[in-house]
Amino acid sequence: MGPHRNMTLGELIGPEAELSSAWRAVPIAGIAVDSRQVEPGYLFAALPGVNTDGARFIADALRRGAAAILVPEGMAQTPTEIPVVTDPDPRRRLALIAARFFGQQLETQVAVTGTNGKTSVASFVRQLWAGQGFSAASLGTVGVISAFNFPMAVWAWNASIAAVCGNVVLWKPASSAPLAAYYTMKLLEEAGFPKGVINFVPGRGGDVGNPVMGNKNLAGIHFTGSTAVFQDMWRVVG
Repeated sequence: MGPHRNMTLGELIGPEAELSSAWRAVPIAGIAVDSRQVEPGYLFAALPGVNTDGARFIADALRRGAAAILVPEGMAQTPTEIPVVTDPDPRRRLALIAARFFGQQLETQVAVTGTNGKTSVASFVRQLWAGQGFSAASLGTVGVISAFNFPMAVWAWNASIAAVCGNVVLWKPASSAPLAAYYTMKLLEEAGFPKGVINFVPGRGGDVGNPVMGNKNLAGIHFTGSTAVFQDMWRVVG
């Protein structure tokens, strides 16, 4: 989670936590649950998971400049000079910290879990809310397959809308016109566009498109091209 505004550890943890005055005054520049995303001044939440434990990566977080660590209550203390905050429910504590750090949250949020139908349900909920006059958006992964005769225009208006709405975009340009798309991605990178939001995936349709379209995490596709190619895509997606 990138920085929104600098706050002190005391402001983030709240008055109920037992912290020394020196620890309360420690400035926090950001929050991370992945040690690889830690930057100087960040609070690192070492959360236990299903396959691994965040405590294994505390040393890495410290090397990257973590200013404070959040750990579950009862965990063996890691020798460190920076504040270590313990909590019986560290995930709840992290949620409260994030809410304070990033400011006002959305009034209503819905999370959809399961095996099949997640994307449809999320889309239906968004459309229902929008139909009632509410400002609504859904998060997911969107694929954009651009045409050879419109390699930039079609992609630009669809990928930008999807990204602004919080989606991760996979961009598969036409096999016969990848160069313009490549240089566009280079321009986005040089302009400081966040990595991983729009992902450039060139290649033959069967080699690139089919694995993407068959992925259960794909939330939507925008395609411009021939009817025959669309019918092939429909067979893969359907």
